[in-house]
Formats: sequence, C-alpha cells, structure tokens
Amino acid sequence: MIRAKLMEQHSHRKIQSSSWRGQMVSLAEEYIRDITTRKDQFLIRQSTLSKAEVEGLHERHEVDIEKKVCSCGFWQLSGLPCIHSAAFIRTIQHTLWHTYVDDHYYVYRYEMAYDGAIVILAGKEQWALVSDGELVTMPASLRPRGRPKKRRIKNFLEIGNKRKLGHKCSRCNLWGHHRSTCKNPLNVGGDEIGSDELLPSTSNAHPI
Repeated sequence: MIRAKLMEQHSHRKIQSSSWRGQMVSLAEEYIRDITTRKDQFLIRQSTLSKAEVEGLHERHEVDIEKKVCSCGFWQLSGLPCIHSAAFIRTIQHTLWHTYVDDHYYVYRYEMAYDGAIVILAGKEQWALVSDGELVTMPASLRPRGRPKKRRIKNFLEIGNKRKLGHKCSRCNLWGHHRSTCKNPLNVGGDEIGSDELLPSTSNAHPI
C-alpha cells in the first residue's frame, strides 16, 4: 500500500535527521569534505574580495563567492560550491563552508519537509458503513448520429501513398465511371466489350 510505504519513509527520515549534529545534511557534509581534501592544482588570480579567476590545466573560470556563481555552472545548478570556487575559498582561509551552500541542504529545512504526519488508518473491517450514498453507475453509452464510418481515417503519413483508381465499370471493365453511366458500345452479338474491343466506325468501312 502506497500510504503505508510513505508513512515508513516519513518516519525513517524524521528519525535520521534528529541524529545529525551539523548544520548541513549528511550528503552536503560528505561533499564538502571531499572537495576540501582534493589535490587539484589551480592558479588563483583574485580580483576583489569575492571575485577571482581560477585557472586549471585545461580550463579557466570566473568565480564570485558572494553571489555563489561560477562560470562552469555547477554551483548555480546544484546549490553546492564547485571545485573552482572551493579552490578560491581555501586561499582566503574561510572555513564556514555552510555559508556557501544553498539553504535547501540545511538540516532545519530537511526537518521542515518531514515535520508533518501521515494520518493513520484503521482496518477495512472497522470502516463506517455509508447507506445514504448515491450509487454511481456507468455513463450512458449513446450511439452517435449519422451513418457509422466503415473505413478507417488515414493519418497524414498515409495520405498520397497509394494512387486512387476510382470506380470500375462492371459493363465495359474500364475505370472512372459506373455501369449506370457507361456509354461504351456493345458488339453485334449483344455482349459487353472492354476498352480494347471497341467496334470500328461503320462510316469508314470499305466494301468487300
């Protein structure tokens, strides 16, 4: 049951957050510990008290620790200082790392997210019976007006793939008209003819 799973997760995270002693959640604490102990070689060119140019082996970035911005984009995207900003912060020997982390990683914000409680629910056999409720039935299925379509409506990818031949006359076996509008002549014996069996004109016939 989804409600029961959420209740277990909610309780577990609330108990977990109560054991944290720092100002940041454990994920942020581990990340800060990792970037402050790395041995990356960067050249720091400080411009102001909060701005510097950080150059590595194959890259160079602009860092502003006051606005929590780095040109690599990681700080703005994650809310955690990147390796370039961490290198600059180490040079000014500022150890209050939590001031450079977004407050969404603070313990008090985590506790606020799980401060509420999921309502407990008794077993189904203890639920109150509702006798005056209105019975909801299936919606009425009405046949739409007009003659139902027998041919499937083709999509735009199927249109024009096949050449439309039109109607075929059952009298002369030619395409393009119906038997009721057929004006092709018949042979002498009264049989119907095709397109390749049309009788020649008698006005141009030569005497034997």
